[in-house]
Order: sequence, then structure tokens, then C-alpha cells
Amino acid sequence: MVRWVSATAWAIAACVALFLGAAPAFAAGGCLSQREAIAAVQSGKAVPLAKIRDDAQDAAGGEMIDADLCPRDGRLAYVITVLKPEGKVVTAVVDASSGRLINVK
Repeated sequence: MVRWVSATAWAIAACVALFLGAAPAFAAGGCLSQREAIAAVQSGKAVPLAKIRDDAQDAAGGEMIDADLCPRDGRLAYVITVLKPEGKVVTAVVDASSGRLINVK
């Protein structure tokens, strides 16, 4: 029997994967490693991803499937990959210190 996982459960799993280091390529691409991201949140340099996830998904019109915490223009930003209902993938960029949406492309 096939079980369908809700979009919310998928989004939560993606958040957990980010913070558990399920994608070690993040560090290689110039984004923070798992440990660096946790340290940034613990030090107050970045708000937790869970606090901005819903706003980013709403702004982009879909469900988060991936997220990186990256240095961008002298500050930290969450680069969030969102899958729209029609199958299009877009990227939402959110200022990590304030939680303010920078853009959606």
C-alpha cells in the first residue's frame, strides 16, 4: 500500500535534514555547514529556519524542499528552494537576522 506524505511533513523533514547535515554539499558551495548554521542561530546571528519557513513558503507559493544558510552581500541569508503546486521550482531569499523576505525568483 502506498502512503502519501503531506506537504507539511515533507517541509518538516527538509528542515530536519538541513540541521542534521543530510546534505554535506552545502559547505562546499560557500554556504554554512551544519555546525556553523547551528552556531549562527545560537549566537543570534540568524533566526531559526522554523520561524521563517511558513512566511517563505507563502511568499513563494509552494512547499520548501531545501534550504541553505549562506553569506550573501555581507550578511547571512536563507536560500530556500520551494516547489510550487504546478511543479515549478523557485528560490526565496530571506535575511537570516531579521526574517525579512529579500526576493523570490
